[in-house]
Amino acid sequence: MAPAAMSGMGSGGPTASHGVVAAFYAALTHQLLVVFALAIVASLAWNVVRTMQYKRAVAQGRVDGAPRARAVAPEPRGRLVLRVAFGILWTIDGLLQLQASMPLGLPSGVFTPASAGAPGWVQRVVDVSVTSWTNHPITMAAGTVWIQLGVGLLLLVAPRGLASRSAGLASAIWGLVVWVFGEALGGIFTPGQSLLFGAPGAALFYLAAGVLVALPDRAWRTPALGRRVLQAFGCLFAGAAVLQAWPGRRTWAGQPTPHSMPGLTTSMLRQMSATHQPSALASLVASFASFDAAHGWSVNLAAVLLLGVLGVLLIARDPRLARIGVAGAVVFCFADWVLVQDLGFFGGVGTDPNSMLPIASFLVAASLGVAHPLTAHVPEPAGTWRRWLDERSPRTLLQWAAACCAGAIILIGAVPMAVAASNPRRDTIAVVAVASAVAPCQVVPCPAPRRPGVVETTLVSRRWHGSATTGPWN
Repeated sequence: MAPAAMSGMGSGGPTASHGVVAAFYAALTHQLLVVFALAIVASLAWNVVRTMQYKRAVAQGRVDGAPRARAVAPEPRGRLVLRVAFGILWTIDGLLQLQASMPLGLPSGVFTPASAGAPGWVQRVVDVSVTSWTNHPITMAAGTVWIQLGVGLLLLVAPRGLASRSAGLASAIWGLVVWVFGEALGGIFTPGQSLLFGAPGAALFYLAAGVLVALPDRAWRTPALGRRVLQAFGCLFAGAAVLQAWPGRRTWAGQPTPHSMPGLTTSMLRQMSATHQPSALASLVASFASFDAAHGWSVNLAAVLLLGVLGVLLIARDPRLARIGVAGAVVFCFADWVLVQDLGFFGGVGTDPNSMLPIASFLVAASLGVAHPLTAHVPEPAGTWRRWLDERSPRTLLQWAAACCAGAIILIGAVPMAVAASNPRRDTIAVVAVASAVAPCQVVPCPAPRRPGVVETTLVSRRWHGSATTGPWN
């Protein structure tokens, strides 16, 4: 059995319908107007607050109108890298959701392949998302765009405080939804999956990153958090080495023989190289597939040894060994991302850059968390909202305005999706699109009226009337 499609990749299904695509982009355009209105409201609110701040400063004798200076501890470097990296990744994921194939292509191109070969209970969980998405393709596809763009923007513009922790919480919640319903729990229950292909799922790392960003500042005051994260990834790499070396999983095979099937890695590489993508990248992946087919045992041995050594280095308590492990793991992640995961987002229904970029971002952030913990702590001063306002710089107020706007963008996507998911009835446009993809016009032979001495038949076409209540054919 060939391995299931990797996280972020897809390969088929009815992905194009002019009516659905037009409706999808029309919905995005209408929602974009709402986003612009929110941006204008946030800008006006920022100006109003700045005016109030200036008037209070003048009334208190600060002629220049500048806010009171307040000591602020810098954001820990590890948290900064984690927040910005996953803010960028969520933004990229949201932009990938703008592809025209998303409304119709995601269920058959991503959801179903992700659960192929998984236990029945996993497939039933994924069927929930398949049913909801198939019934409401426009609402679901457009909502996903705005949720992921909103989460990414919120992570990028909110460096500290409640807004930043809320961004982490939003990342964790949406990452959990994607991991369970979109990635079939990252393929961890699917035979043939490995860390090289994308298990345990990219969304799991988005979830974990959100949890760490949502932690209070005191969690970053010592190197302990970063060290635990590195050790967790060390255990992940060591476990992946054992799984990669396990006999009977076809990881040691390369070129098929008359009595054997091709190796898992060779099969995956050939599948990836056939994806629609730039020719240079396709040639690179195809060349590595040929090399693996000819030297499958050696390639797998190198992967097992690398994963095992990197796991030991990351688990080690010696900071120097851990830094070497992080550097080696980042190089390994980049090589696997290009040569095996094929960048993850080509093929028309690629939804994310797959798991290696999140892993590399996590490792760098954890390493910085060990080397540069938060040494200073400045507590938030108690007082009224007026004092809070007096002590905020214009930049901080602008960040708060942008954070509120980002939170509203998340709601623009989440609220319609939640309403649609609770509605079991299929949208009319979905009925038309599916029926048109299967049988836009059925031609059947039908006897014609006979004329004397002539026997004829004619073809009668039964046409689609687009009725969601009376059935597809009239």
